[in-house]
Amino acid sequence: MKPHQVLFLVAPLGHLAAAADDDNGSQPQQVQVYTDDTHKYTYHGCYNETTLAEGSAGTRALAGGSSDVQPDTMTVPACLAFCQSGDTKYRYAGVEWSRECWCAENIAGIAQKLDDKECNFPCAGNKTQACGGQLKLNVYRMSSAPRNLLAHGVGAAMTLLIIYMGVLF
Repeated sequence: MKPHQVLFLVAPLGHLAAAADDDNGSQPQQVQVYTDDTHKYTYHGCYNETTLAEGSAGTRALAGGSSDVQPDTMTVPACLAFCQSGDTKYRYAGVEWSRECWCAENIAGIAQKLDDKECNFPCAGNKTQACGGQLKLNVYRMSSAPRNLLAHGVGAAMTLLIIYMGVLF
């Protein structure tokens, strides 16, 4: 056998061995949808990025707000905090491509909700958290109101009613 023929036989066997190793237990780590313990945001779903969608004119699913890119440190909590910082508290926050954070007041009407399995890229800063995918976003929506705010609202309304009743009688 000539030397160059041996190389052709050995190289494919090396690829087969590597593929067999991948199938025998080295599964990719599963990512999880993040749950916000502060209850400021709730998970809204996995959505397609609309920049390439027909009729979008290149507009993003979360357009008109702010964005942040952290190539090595992006996490869902970092994105949620970014969208809550400053004077504007954006209604929607989304993570995409493992490292991008997008904030907006609305989600584009042409954005389509996808199966959560479509948003399977791990966050750059926490490999267990789901951070969107290629042209896909894990979207979080600001909660309507903190739970104890409703109780304060009822208490304030009762106080006003009592004062009003006192003025009438």
